[in-house]
Amino acid sequence: MCGLVESFKEIQDSLCVAQKSRDGSDERVVLFLKMAPDIVLSAELIRQIQMSIRKELSARHVPAVVLETSDIPVCVRSVCLTGNRYTIYSSVDFINETCSYILI
Repeated sequence: MCGLVESFKEIQDSLCVAQKSRDGSDERVVLFLKMAPDIVLSAELIRQIQMSIRKELSARHVPAVVLETSDIPVCVRSVCLTGNRYTIYSSVDFINETCSYILI
């Protein structure tokens, strides 16, 4: 999904995760977006992204939550960290140290 999202010129980087409810009965998609310089995330852009995901992937892939973030964690090997949603990445060396962990 990140490749599709990052095809938008307004998006510099993205991270998509699945978040389960506390009781495990439901799951939602959460999409984090790092915007291109001088671009502000708007309701219209979110709508366009969601429509594109629905068309190219499926309704199930459409994020329930879209959040703007200042950066996406990238480890020293320049790999986007998308591991287990309950893992806290604090012992990995990051290129962008301001993103030393993800906790959802």
